[in-house]
Amino acid sequence: LLFIWSASLLLVASSKNLPWPVATSYASLNPEASAEWCVKYLGAEKIAANISMNCNATTAWVRFPGSEYEIHFYQTAALANATFNFSTYVTYVDSLYGNLSEQTSSSYNQFMDFHQGFITDDMTPFYEAMTVDNIQFFMVGQYPSFFDLFVEIPHTGAIFELTSQRLDIPNAPISNWDICVRNTSITTTQVNKKRIENSTFFPVVNWRKSTLAAPHPIIAQLFAIDILDASHIQQGHVGVWIEHCAKISWVAFEYNSTPAGIPYEFHFVDGYRYPPHTGLDIIQFSKIQQEQRHFSNDLYDEWSSNRVELWVDDLSVYYKRLLDRAYDIDFLLRRQTQDGGLFTLIMDTTAFAGNVIALVSDSFSDAPANISSWDFCSTSSSSSSSSM
Repeated sequence: LLFIWSASLLLVASSKNLPWPVATSYASLNPEASAEWCVKYLGAEKIAANISMNCNATTAWVRFPGSEYEIHFYQTAALANATFNFSTYVTYVDSLYGNLSEQTSSSYNQFMDFHQGFITDDMTPFYEAMTVDNIQFFMVGQYPSFFDLFVEIPHTGAIFELTSQRLDIPNAPISNWDICVRNTSITTTQVNKKRIENSTFFPVVNWRKSTLAAPHPIIAQLFAIDILDASHIQQGHVGVWIEHCAKISWVAFEYNSTPAGIPYEFHFVDGYRYPPHTGLDIIQFSKIQQEQRHFSNDLYDEWSSNRVELWVDDLSVYYKRLLDRAYDIDFLLRRQTQDGGLFTLIMDTTAFAGNVIALVSDSFSDAPANISSWDFCSTSSSSSSSSM
């Protein structure tokens, strides 16, 4: 794992050492089943996890060949809250999603804005694999020739977004992609490229962006710029400017070179005018996560399993920024083992970004003493605190 991530970072050796996306972690009610689904329908491959589990927690990891991007699934039943827990959450969002094959951009809801976006040269094999097995998904079209496929990873409540300029399926049902425009549709436009004859493999899946259902998008954007060295970019949903149905802020990491030739982006979205109009919304969900979080007591919680992970050259740079700048953000430090290995800094950005964001590194020159190893019990195995 460490070798692969380090090798990937050579692609941006001449950039200004920006954080680099290496993994997405998800809470899952069944990590093994979630991982197997990624293997079957997304072309991922199973890999060994590099952390130890305790308190009956389980994990399963996969990687996309070619891009080497990883997805990690965690089940941490010992951390479940008696009133509202991850199982409650999955049941709730699944009821909102309904049959995804019947969804369009017209019925897009707030919780669908928790999704990781990936890009591939040819969406056709993915579309066909899911269609054959009656996997529920919906599609939207954007820009002159891009298509997005939205599908839920089983047992996670999380939406996976796959983008491509190529889909060799005439008349595939695709909604016009604008979250403010309702009940419009388009049909598949054939891209002027010929698919490889007799191709049965999945094309490379590369990272593209992370979209977060954010209670305060502009604060999330400022945080990403100030702490993570991202750059402001203009959000691309024209209808939002006209209809004012959402608050959206985007940032990008402008690398010198990337596998897909594009920057990595964060899209922070408060879709305050689209469903659900009653019941739990993203603002209330953010508060629930914060109420159950106790980073100051060195405790991991099940909501922290939902995070994007960015590799950095030295964790000390970002650790010092969190201490020196007035964000008042709790964070949790973890190390792979007590002898060293990878360090992880999980930042509680939930209040404004909707989810935690994590930084990972094998270098932490100013690391505080007594950083805990990974612990998935309801009480900490260490008396030390790694949060300020």
